[in-house]
Amino acid sequence: MLNVIFPHNGRLAANPATAAYMRWMASDYAEQQERYASLRRWYNGEHNVPLTDRQREYLAVDPLFEWSLNYLRLPVELCVERLSIEGFDGPEGIGGEGGLIDEWWTSGRMDATQSQVHRAAIRDGDTYMLVEWDDANGRPIFSHEPAHDGEEGMKVHYLSNLRREMTMASKAWSESRFNEAGTVDTVQRLNLYLPDRVEKYENVGQGWVPYRENPSDPWPIPWPVGIIPVVHFRWRDDGGNWGESEQEPLIPLQMAINKAALDEMETADKTGAQLLTLTGATWPADAPTVRAGDVLSVSEAAASWGTVPPGDLSQLRERISDYIVRMAQIAHIPLQYFQVSGQIASAETQAADDSQLVAKVASEAVSLGNAWEDVMYIALKLNQQYGNGRDLSRGENIETQWADFERVDALALEERRANILQALVASDVDLAGALALPALGYTEEEQQRMLQSDTVREGLTQ
Repeated sequence: MLNVIFPHNGRLAANPATAAYMRWMASDYAEQQERYASLRRWYNGEHNVPLTDRQREYLAVDPLFEWSLNYLRLPVELCVERLSIEGFDGPEGIGGEGGLIDEWWTSGRMDATQSQVHRAAIRDGDTYMLVEWDDANGRPIFSHEPAHDGEEGMKVHYLSNLRREMTMASKAWSESRFNEAGTVDTVQRLNLYLPDRVEKYENVGQGWVPYRENPSDPWPIPWPVGIIPVVHFRWRDDGGNWGESEQEPLIPLQMAINKAALDEMETADKTGAQLLTLTGATWPADAPTVRAGDVLSVSEAAASWGTVPPGDLSQLRERISDYIVRMAQIAHIPLQYFQVSGQIASAETQAADDSQLVAKVASEAVSLGNAWEDVMYIALKLNQQYGNGRDLSRGENIETQWADFERVDALALEERRANILQALVASDVDLAGALALPALGYTEEEQQRMLQSDTVREGLTQ
């Protein structure tokens, strides 16, 4: 157990593990925390692009508005869209449809949570899942915990920068609480998760002290499971302790796009319209503002009117398009998703162009799938400890089942299937045999439903 005696000067007299964490909270990982916060700002389009007063007037925005031509969200969301878990394969009664994990997944509404987890991992490079036990409902609780951004979040602590040996996980956040005077205090909260215990702290401005939800609760909370209930999800897992955001290699190009877009806007503002010139005469200082459609004249005989054509913006627009092309190349994203040309590719062309994106997502899904399997192993351990569940110490495997990483046009797919089936039936091929062809990809349930359907049989023979 950690020593938690807190002197009046607010400094922590504790064993090295807790003291190290407190130093981290102060400064040790400040750069990494700022990185997470910065990545979220980039994703949200908060790019801190400086605007002149004239540019703000031109855009009709207030002084606090952050302007950007944000393309960074697109690569993140395209990867998120391709990652969808259909279930988990495993021992009978545990994996598969209707198994214990399937029940937990459904009751925990994990269909929505998985997208949050994948988006955070892709956006930040790192994110976490906390697995706890719900005594009241007799099932595990799965909580998504984003990486710490300097103010709140989850962080894991490794033995070194080169070894994935987790020594502790920590969760820090702030909450508001009424005090005895009836006013509201901002309370800092901190939970430390270790293999054999959970230590909870609070700080109301006078230093960290142990926190108990009820005065009779033990402190620290015993954790007999023997493993830290936190799983680390990484994007671009290269074997190190930390992942890499999908955005990081693209940020310089996003900065260039923002600059080029500002240049285009500035040029359009100053030279985008045809200018009228007057020589041989002086335009009256008190003349009203000239509006479109006005007829102008001067009395001097030497007066001559001329025009300056609008500035050519094509080179600036080509520059932006070039940066977008480079971004698509680096991110392995088909250019069609950026719609630089304004044209939408056919389904066949899209499928061919998607190959690099699909390959990238499939590769990263290996690491993410392993992390989800770790989540379920912890849940099963908790069920064994608190729910009298089955002992899985015999080396039984759990495997994440992903949906197809390719984006399939459902209508086009069904049309192709129908054409093939109709041709086979016209060639006197048995309908049951045709439906069972692996190339068509019908499940056994779909096959049986279609065999029993009069509409399907009549449609195929017409």
